[in-house]
Amino acid sequence: MEFWIIDRLEDTFAVCEDESRQRREILLADLPEDVREGDVLCLKDGEYHIDRAETKRRREENSRLLESLLGE
Repeated sequence: MEFWIIDRLEDTFAVCEDESRQRREILLADLPEDVREGDVLCLKDGEYHIDRAETKRRREENSRLLESLLGE
């Protein structure tokens, strides 16, 4: 199963990266309607799905890292 993280949303596509920092542009029409920057996508059986658990884990980890950098 492939995993991609949405870096940013453009007009008609999402710019994504995998774990090795390889970039891919995916048409928004091929993604779930509610995708956001930072969502983790998995490709399963030819369709992209949001991995909500992994997205949540990464967002929480990023928040902790930011708090530690800011000394909060």
